Amino acid sequence: MEHDKLEAIWGHRLLDEGFLAIPNIIVRNYRRLGIEHGEFGFICAVLTYKHDGRDPYPSQETLAEHLQCSTRQIRKWADSLEKKGLLLIGQRRNRQSKQFGNVVYNFRPLIEAALKLVGEKPLPASKEDWDVEYRQPVEPEVPAEPQIPMELQVPTGNTGLQVPPVQELEVLELGPEVPQNISFEQTKEYNKPDPTLLTEHLCEKLRQQFSSSSYDTWFRNIRVEGISDGILFVETEHELAATYCQQHYVNKFLDILHELGYEVSHVKFFVRDS
Repeated sequence: MEHDKLEAIWGHRLLDEGFLAIPNIIVRNYRRLGIEHGEFGFICAVLTYKHDGRDPYPSQETLAEHLQCSTRQIRKWADSLEKKGLLLIGQRRNRQSKQFGNVVYNFRPLIEAALKLVGEKPLPASKEDWDVEYRQPVEPEVPAEPQIPMELQVPTGNTGLQVPPVQELEVLELGPEVPQNISFEQTKEYNKPDPTLLTEHLCEKLRQQFSSSSYDTWFRNIRVEGISDGILFVETEHELAATYCQQHYVNKFLDILHELGYEVSHVKFFVRDS
């Protein structure tokens, strides 16, 4: 009966590839829930692949084709909804074979936020054949209040007091000093960062921004090979980590590298040779 009503409104041709049902509460109030217009289009596109109680898992390339945008924009919308507490992003793992499956999108937080908006109770827990390991949303950092250093007064005369030495700030080592009278092209050889030191700095930043479980799963055993032509090459321990990091964490790596002062435009993850 419901399909007959839809066919009377839209005609059978538009319904051949299926249709999407979203509650009016969400459609009419998505701005009140903190959802931007582009993010709502992303939600609609993802939900066209939700056919039952399981999480939908369309690829970023497929979603980008539907929405006529880049895969980077798809990641931005997904990450934004995750930070707002309206989306869970995870990866399925079969309970019997323990094999990882596709990256999935779970809008249960959005449903619960909409129910809360109208004063309803949250949904009961659901059961399925897949365990899903969801990413922990990165909590925004609260900037600390600037501390005004007190003026250092050096005692005069022999007072018996010892002034502790000032601790020097850590400086990233970029290689040997560049000699004078050297060409521009030759300076590139001297400005190459040390891979081991860059790996340490990169891992330290990742530990600060991710939970211990997420860090151990995706980043614990990464190793920077080097930077060439604006591309950072990162070795991973297995194919799953390389694929997942390439799909979800390129922008995070670029942000950290720019923060550390490196001019990098892309990150390439690959599997370490055994």
